[in-house]
Amino acid sequence: MTTYGSEVQINMVVWITSLNESEYGTTRYLLEDLEPYFKSKNVGFLEFQPKSADDLMVFFDVLAEKAEEGLRPIIHIDTHGSPNGLIVEPTGETASWEEIVEKFRILNTAAKNNVCMISMACFGFNQIMPVKIMSPTPFYLMAGSTEEVYVRFIREVTVDFYKHVFDECDIVGAYETYLRPQLRVLHCEKVLFTAMAGYVRAGTYGALGRQRVEDLITAAITTLPEGIEPDLKQMRKVAKDGIKPKQELLDRMAATFLVGKPVPYDIDAIIEQAKKMPDPYADGKRKRPSPLDHV
Repeated sequence: MTTYGSEVQINMVVWITSLNESEYGTTRYLLEDLEPYFKSKNVGFLEFQPKSADDLMVFFDVLAEKAEEGLRPIIHIDTHGSPNGLIVEPTGETASWEEIVEKFRILNTAAKNNVCMISMACFGFNQIMPVKIMSPTPFYLMAGSTEEVYVRFIREVTVDFYKHVFDECDIVGAYETYLRPQLRVLHCEKVLFTAMAGYVRAGTYGALGRQRVEDLITAAITTLPEGIEPDLKQMRKVAKDGIKPKQELLDRMAATFLVGKPVPYDIDAIIEQAKKMPDPYADGKRKRPSPLDHV
Protein backbone atom coordinates (compact mmCIF):
# COMPACT_ATOMS: atom_id res chain seq x y z
CA MET A 1 0.00 0.00 0.00
CA THR A 2 1.30 3.43 -0.89
CA THR A 3 1.61 5.78 2.06
CA TYR A 4 1.74 9.54 2.02
CA GLY A 5 3.96 11.43 4.43
CA SER A 6 2.64 13.91 6.95
CA GLU A 7 5.91 15.77 7.49
CA VAL A 8 5.08 19.43 7.31
CA GLN A 9 6.40 22.42 9.22
CA ILE A 10 3.77 24.55 10.99
CA ASN A 11 4.57 27.49 13.24
CA MET A 12 1.45 29.65 13.03
CA VAL A 13 -2.31 29.44 12.66
CA VAL A 14 -3.74 32.25 10.55
CA TRP A 15 -7.47 32.58 11.11
CA ILE A 16 -9.31 34.47 8.36
CA THR A 17 -12.76 35.53 9.53
CA SER A 18 -15.46 37.29 7.54
CA LEU A 19 -18.80 36.95 9.29
CA ASN A 20 -21.43 39.35 10.52
CA GLU A 21 -21.60 40.03 14.26
CA SER A 22 -24.55 37.72 14.86
CA GLU A 23 -22.55 34.79 13.41
CA TYR A 24 -19.30 35.55 15.19
CA GLY A 25 -20.35 33.78 18.41
CA THR A 26 -19.07 30.39 17.25
CA THR A 27 -15.71 31.90 16.31
CA ARG A 28 -15.46 33.60 19.70
CA TYR A 29 -16.36 30.32 21.43
CA LEU A 30 -13.62 28.41 19.56
CA LEU A 31 -10.90 31.01 19.98
CA GLU A 32 -11.48 31.35 23.72
CA ASP A 33 -10.17 27.80 23.94
CA LEU A 34 -7.69 27.78 21.08
CA GLU A 35 -5.76 31.02 21.57
CA PRO A 36 -4.37 30.07 25.02
CA TYR A 37 -3.73 26.55 23.73
CA PHE A 38 -1.68 27.82 20.77
CA LYS A 39 0.29 30.04 23.14
CA SER A 40 1.04 27.06 25.40
CA LYS A 41 2.41 25.21 22.37
CA ASN A 42 4.49 28.19 21.16
CA VAL A 43 2.43 28.29 18.00
CA GLY A 44 1.83 31.77 16.61
CA PHE A 45 -1.72 32.95 16.09
CA LEU A 46 -3.13 35.74 13.94
CA GLU A 47 -6.75 36.61 13.26
CA PHE A 48 -7.49 38.66 10.16
CA GLN A 49 -10.81 40.17 9.09
CA PRO A 50 -10.66 41.43 5.48
CA LYS A 51 -12.59 44.58 4.64
CA SER A 52 -12.93 43.70 0.94
CA ALA A 53 -11.88 41.12 -1.62
CA ASP A 54 -8.87 43.27 -2.54
CA ASP A 55 -7.93 43.49 1.13
CA LEU A 56 -7.93 39.69 1.29
CA MET A 57 -5.72 39.38 -1.79
CA VAL A 58 -3.23 41.90 -0.39
CA PHE A 59 -3.14 39.95 2.87
CA PHE A 60 -2.15 36.79 0.99
CA ASP A 61 0.70 38.77 -0.58
CA VAL A 62 1.86 39.83 2.88
CA LEU A 63 1.79 36.20 4.05
CA ALA A 64 3.93 35.22 1.05
CA GLU A 65 6.51 37.82 2.06
CA LYS A 66 6.49 36.46 5.62
CA ALA A 67 6.85 32.91 4.28
CA GLU A 68 10.14 33.96 2.69
CA GLU A 69 11.23 34.82 6.24
CA GLY A 70 10.10 31.50 7.73
CA LEU A 71 6.31 31.60 8.17
CA ARG A 72 4.80 28.10 7.89
CA PRO A 73 1.06 28.49 8.43
CA ILE A 74 -2.16 26.59 8.71
CA ILE A 75 -4.68 28.99 7.22
CA HIS A 76 -8.13 28.54 8.71
CA ILE A 77 -10.97 29.90 6.58
CA ASP A 78 -13.87 31.06 8.75
CA THR A 79 -16.13 32.68 6.16
CA HIS A 80 -19.11 31.94 3.97
CA GLY A 81 -18.47 30.37 0.61
CA SER A 82 -20.22 29.67 -2.67
CA PRO A 83 -19.43 27.45 -5.65
CA ASN A 84 -17.61 30.48 -7.09
CA GLY A 85 -15.47 31.59 -4.17
CA LEU A 86 -15.20 33.06 -0.67
CA ILE A 87 -17.68 35.74 0.37
CA VAL A 88 -16.21 38.79 2.09
CA GLU A 89 -18.88 39.94 4.54
CA PRO A 90 -18.38 43.71 4.74
CA THR A 91 -18.89 44.23 1.00
CA GLY A 92 -20.61 41.02 -0.07
CA GLU A 93 -17.93 40.55 -2.73
CA THR A 94 -16.81 37.11 -3.86
CA ALA A 95 -13.11 36.33 -4.05
CA SER A 96 -12.95 33.66 -6.75
CA TRP A 97 -11.43 30.26 -6.09
CA GLU A 98 -9.13 30.82 -9.09
CA GLU A 99 -7.71 34.02 -7.58
CA ILE A 100 -7.33 32.42 -4.18
CA VAL A 101 -5.55 29.34 -5.53
CA GLU A 102 -3.09 31.49 -7.46
CA LYS A 103 -2.29 33.48 -4.31
CA PHE A 104 -1.83 30.25 -2.39
CA ARG A 105 0.47 28.90 -5.10
CA ILE A 106 2.75 31.88 -4.59
CA LEU A 107 2.49 31.59 -0.81
CA ASN A 108 3.13 27.84 -0.75
CA THR A 109 6.13 28.16 -3.05
CA ALA A 110 7.60 30.76 -0.70
CA ALA A 111 6.87 28.43 2.24
CA LYS A 112 8.55 25.50 0.47
CA ASN A 113 5.31 23.50 0.33
CA ASN A 114 4.40 23.83 4.00
CA VAL A 115 1.07 25.66 3.70
CA CYS A 116 -2.05 23.90 4.94
CA MET A 117 -5.59 25.17 4.62
CA ILE A 118 -8.60 24.18 6.67
CA SER A 119 -11.67 25.66 5.01
CA MET A 120 -14.88 25.73 6.99
CA ALA A 121 -16.48 27.77 4.21
CA CYS A 122 -19.25 26.11 2.26
CA PHE A 123 -18.01 24.66 -1.05
CA GLY A 124 -14.39 25.17 0.03
CA PHE A 125 -13.24 22.05 -1.80
CA ASN A 126 -14.02 23.83 -5.07
CA GLN A 127 -10.56 25.31 -4.69
CA ILE A 128 -9.04 22.11 -6.04
CA MET A 129 -10.55 22.68 -9.50
CA PRO A 130 -7.73 25.01 -10.66
CA VAL A 131 -4.97 22.71 -9.27
CA LYS A 132 -2.70 21.34 -12.03
CA ILE A 133 0.34 19.11 -11.49
CA MET A 134 2.36 21.02 -14.11
CA SER A 135 2.52 23.95 -11.66
CA PRO A 136 3.57 24.16 -7.99
CA THR A 137 0.90 22.86 -5.64
CA PRO A 138 -0.93 25.66 -3.81
CA PHE A 139 -1.18 23.56 -0.62
CA TYR A 140 0.64 20.80 1.15
CA LEU A 141 -2.75 19.78 2.49
CA MET A 142 -6.17 21.35 2.06
CA ALA A 143 -9.42 20.22 3.70
CA GLY A 144 -12.77 21.55 2.57
CA SER A 145 -16.32 20.62 1.66
CA THR A 146 -18.10 20.19 -1.66
CA GLU A 147 -21.34 21.33 -0.01
CA GLU A 148 -22.59 23.32 2.96
CA VAL A 149 -20.73 23.19 6.28
CA TYR A 150 -22.90 23.47 9.38
CA VAL A 151 -22.13 25.38 12.58
CA ARG A 152 -22.75 22.34 14.78
CA PHE A 153 -19.99 20.41 13.01
CA ILE A 154 -17.58 23.34 13.32
CA ARG A 155 -18.23 23.68 17.05
CA GLU A 156 -17.86 19.95 17.66
CA VAL A 157 -14.58 19.22 15.88
CA THR A 158 -12.43 22.34 15.48
CA VAL A 159 -10.79 22.52 18.91
CA ASP A 160 -10.08 18.78 19.05
CA PHE A 161 -8.69 18.87 15.52
CA TYR A 162 -6.12 21.55 16.33
CA LYS A 163 -5.14 19.92 19.60
CA HIS A 164 -4.49 16.67 17.73
CA VAL A 165 -2.41 18.52 15.14
CA PHE A 166 -0.06 20.01 17.72
CA ASP A 167 -0.17 17.36 20.45
CA GLU A 168 0.54 14.54 18.01
CA CYS A 169 2.41 16.56 15.35
CA ASP A 170 0.20 14.90 12.75
CA ILE A 171 -2.14 16.94 10.59
CA VAL A 172 -3.09 13.98 8.38
CA GLY A 173 -4.13 11.92 11.39
CA ALA A 174 -6.04 14.90 12.79
CA TYR A 175 -7.97 15.19 9.55
CA GLU A 176 -8.77 11.46 9.48
CA THR A 177 -9.94 11.54 13.10
CA TYR A 178 -12.03 14.72 13.20
CA LEU A 179 -12.78 16.20 9.78
CA ARG A 180 -13.47 13.19 7.58
CA PRO A 181 -15.93 12.53 5.97
CA GLN A 182 -17.61 15.93 6.32
CA LEU A 183 -14.57 17.58 4.75
CA ARG A 184 -12.62 16.11 1.87
CA VAL A 185 -8.86 16.40 1.70
CA LEU A 186 -6.33 17.29 -0.96
CA HIS A 187 -2.91 15.92 -0.04
CA CYS A 188 -0.35 17.05 -2.59
CA GLU A 189 1.60 13.77 -2.57
CA LYS A 190 -1.56 11.75 -3.22
CA VAL A 191 -2.65 14.15 -5.97
CA LEU A 192 0.65 13.64 -7.79
CA PHE A 193 0.52 9.86 -7.33
CA THR A 194 -3.02 9.60 -8.70
CA ALA A 195 -2.35 11.91 -11.63
CA MET A 196 0.86 10.13 -12.60
CA ALA A 197 -0.82 6.70 -12.39
CA GLY A 198 -3.60 7.95 -14.65
CA TYR A 199 -1.08 9.32 -17.14
CA VAL A 200 0.88 6.05 -17.16
CA ARG A 201 -2.30 3.97 -17.58
CA ALA A 202 -3.63 6.07 -20.43
CA GLY A 203 -0.35 6.47 -22.29
CA THR A 204 1.57 3.24 -21.67
CA TYR A 205 -0.84 0.31 -21.39
CA GLY A 206 -3.69 -0.94 -23.52
CA ALA A 207 -4.75 0.42 -26.90
CA LEU A 208 -3.08 3.80 -26.56
CA GLY A 209 0.23 2.26 -25.48
CA ARG A 210 0.21 -0.07 -28.47
CA GLN A 211 -0.66 2.78 -30.79
CA ARG A 212 2.19 4.87 -29.41
CA VAL A 213 4.63 2.04 -30.20
CA GLU A 214 3.36 1.71 -33.77
CA ASP A 215 3.47 5.46 -34.34
CA LEU A 216 7.06 5.62 -33.10
CA ILE A 217 8.02 2.82 -35.47
CA THR A 218 6.31 4.59 -38.37
CA ALA A 219 8.10 7.82 -37.55
CA ALA A 220 11.45 6.01 -37.35
CA ILE A 221 10.93 4.27 -40.69
CA THR A 222 10.41 7.61 -42.45
CA THR A 223 13.92 8.66 -41.38
CA LEU A 224 15.69 5.63 -42.91
CA PRO A 225 17.72 6.15 -46.09
CA GLU A 226 16.14 4.81 -49.26
CA GLY A 227 16.81 1.11 -49.78
CA ILE A 228 17.43 0.31 -46.10
CA GLU A 229 15.09 -2.36 -44.76
CA PRO A 230 13.75 -1.58 -41.26
CA ASP A 231 14.48 -4.02 -38.44
CA LEU A 232 10.93 -4.04 -37.11
CA LYS A 233 11.70 -6.35 -34.19
CA GLN A 234 14.48 -4.10 -32.91
CA MET A 235 12.43 -0.96 -33.58
CA ARG A 236 9.51 -2.35 -31.59
CA LYS A 237 11.83 -3.24 -28.71
CA VAL A 238 13.29 0.27 -28.66
CA ALA A 239 9.83 1.87 -28.94
CA LYS A 240 8.43 -0.18 -26.05
CA ASP A 241 11.38 0.79 -23.90
CA GLY A 242 10.95 4.40 -24.97
CA ILE A 243 7.38 4.70 -23.69
CA LYS A 244 8.12 2.91 -20.41
CA PRO A 245 7.77 5.40 -17.53
CA LYS A 246 11.10 6.31 -15.96
CA GLN A 247 11.98 7.52 -12.48
CA GLU A 248 13.29 10.74 -14.00
CA LEU A 249 9.77 11.57 -15.21
CA LEU A 250 8.41 11.32 -11.66
CA ASP A 251 11.38 13.25 -10.28
CA ARG A 252 10.86 16.04 -12.81
CA MET A 253 7.13 16.33 -12.10
CA ALA A 254 7.67 16.16 -8.34
CA ALA A 255 10.35 18.84 -8.38
CA THR A 256 7.78 21.27 -9.78
CA PHE A 257 4.52 20.19 -8.14
CA LEU A 258 5.91 19.34 -4.68
CA VAL A 259 8.20 22.41 -4.66
CA GLY A 260 11.26 20.30 -3.91
CA LYS A 261 9.81 18.08 -1.18
CA PRO A 262 10.94 14.44 -1.41
CA VAL A 263 8.46 11.93 -2.83
CA PRO A 264 7.52 9.01 -0.53
CA TYR A 265 7.08 6.56 -3.45
CA ASP A 266 8.88 5.66 -6.66
CA ILE A 267 7.90 5.12 -10.28
CA ASP A 268 7.46 1.37 -9.69
CA ALA A 269 4.64 2.06 -7.21
CA ILE A 270 2.98 4.28 -9.79
CA ILE A 271 3.32 1.62 -12.49
CA GLU A 272 1.75 -1.00 -10.21
CA GLN A 273 -1.18 1.33 -9.51
CA ALA A 274 -1.57 2.09 -13.22
CA LYS A 275 -1.86 -1.63 -14.01
CA LYS A 276 -4.86 -1.88 -11.67
CA MET A 277 -6.70 1.04 -13.26
CA PRO A 278 -9.33 0.64 -16.00
CA ASP A 279 -8.71 2.20 -19.39
CA PRO A 280 -10.13 5.73 -18.97
CA TYR A 281 -11.06 5.85 -22.66
CA ALA A 282 -12.57 2.37 -23.02
CA ASP A 283 -16.18 3.56 -22.84
CA GLY A 284 -15.69 5.76 -25.91
CA LYS A 285 -17.16 8.83 -24.19
CA ARG A 286 -13.89 10.70 -24.45
CA LYS A 287 -11.62 10.97 -27.44
CA ARG A 288 -8.28 9.30 -26.97
CA PRO A 289 -5.41 11.78 -27.10
CA SER A 290 -3.11 11.54 -30.09
CA PRO A 291 -0.31 9.06 -29.33
CA LEU A 292 2.23 11.45 -30.79
CA ASP A 293 1.30 14.00 -28.12
CA HIS A 294 3.23 11.78 -25.68
CA VAL A 295 6.29 11.13 -27.81
